[in-house]
Amino acid sequence: MSVWRIGAGNRPRRVADEFGIPTIYESWQELVAAPDSDAIVIGTWPYLHCPVTLAALAAGKHVLCEARMAMNAGEARTIAFGIAGPGLIWWRRWCPHHLPCR
Repeated sequence: MSVWRIGAGNRPRRVADEFGIPTIYESWQELVAAPDSDAIVIGTWPYLHCPVTLAALAAGKHVLCEARMAMNAGEARTIAFGIAGPGLIWWRRWCPHHLPCR
């Protein structure tokens, strides 16, 4: 497991140390290119979901995308067509906070 460093300061290192995560990447591009992972969980801001998803799929990695899959229908279609890689899995996590209250 590894983590992409988000923000300044030493928070990413504290989180990595707390959970025993050995590697912190300085950019999502570095994480996607890393040869030691075969799956990526995208839990960042929605404007990054499409480029990170497409790069991860192009690198032959499985993808789990948190919350919204894209910023708009055009990006969603682009992701849908980008999933065509053989044996790759893309999944958007179901968000229970979108359910109506009873």
